[in-house]
Amino acid sequence: MVGFAAAAGLAAVVGLSQFGGSGRRVDSSPRAYRTAVGQQDSVRLPDGSTVVLAPGSVLTVAAAFGEEARTVTLEGAAYFDVVHDDARPFTVRTATAEIRDLGTAFSVKTIGDGGVAVAVTHGIVALGAHASAAVPVELNAGDRGTLADGAVSVSRGVVTS
Repeated sequence: MVGFAAAAGLAAVVGLSQFGGSGRRVDSSPRAYRTAVGQQDSVRLPDGSTVVLAPGSVLTVAAAFGEEARTVTLEGAAYFDVVHDDARPFTVRTATAEIRDLGTAFSVKTIGDGGVAVAVTHGIVALGAHASAAVPVELNAGDRGTLADGAVSVSRGVVTS
C-alpha cells in the first residue's frame, strides 16, 4: 500500500510538471544584495559576471536579468568584473547615471547628491546621465570618470589595477 501511494505521488508530480507549465518558478520581484557597514560581499550573477559590494551598499538585480537585458541598480560602491555579451550589454544604473559595459572590469561609487565616480581597470565603459541627451563618455582602462550635476569629467590614465 505504501509503495502504491509513493507511485501515485510521483505520477502526480510528473503530471503537473508536464501539463502544469514548465515547472520553473516565475518570480517577478527583483533580488537585492545588501552589505552592512564594515561588511563586504561577492555576488556571482547568472551570466557569470562577478560583483564585489563595498560596505553599506545595495545591488538590485532584476528578476529577468539576462533574458533580454543585463541591468542592475547600485546604491553605494561595487567592483564589477563583467562577462562581455554583445547581444545583451551589461548596464549599472544609479540614481542619476547609467554605466554601460563595453567589455571590462570597473568600479562604481555613488557620491552624495547623486554623483557617481567610475574607475576602469580594464576594457571600456560608457558613462552618461539618465536625463541627458548628451552622448555618453567612453572611459578606457586607466580612466576615472565622475558624473556630477549632469556633467561628466574624465581623468585619463590615473587608475591602476
